[in-house]
Amino acid sequence: MDWLSFIAVVVTITGIPITILATRTWGTRRAKVQITLDATSIIPIEIDSVPLKVTYEDHLVENPYLITVIIDNKGPRDVSSAMFDADKSLFFWFDQPFYGLTSTAGSTEFASSSAEESQGGGYVQIFPGLLSRGAQWSFSALVSGPAKVRCESSLIDTKTIWANSGSPDTPEPDFMY
Repeated sequence: MDWLSFIAVVVTITGIPITILATRTWGTRRAKVQITLDATSIIPIEIDSVPLKVTYEDHLVENPYLITVIIDNKGPRDVSSAMFDADKSLFFWFDQPFYGLTSTAGSTEFASSSAEESQGGGYVQIFPGLLSRGAQWSFSALVSGPAKVRCESSLIDTKTIWANSGSPDTPEPDFMY
């Protein structure tokens, strides 16, 4: 009878830490999204004297920058369209004149402000959709000058991490929930 009591105590003492460890490791299946921002000057300052000009839909772009944003699902589960609070989109706001999207990739829809309405800054809207585990959404946009990027997120039950590409032209992002 004493052996049974001893075994019960050992199982209880070892079972509690194992349960806590397992719960911390596999228990919460919160989604995790990494947003990487990269800004690249299209015409480097060193060749400023060269008569090179950038236009976008017949608009001259002063000090052109290509901003690339990558939304990467790094978590243990899919980010479904139901995880967008009240079906609200993700918005990326730019504080410099915005000319438009140059490319998009991923399984969702994108929209943006036009060059005519965005001389004081513009936005890119990403509509709710399924971002599968390990999948990415991305877009590139043309702006005038090194733009500060602000993200407005409506994702619930999702940890969002900003990552900088490491480029010296890339500004620090701003994040709003």
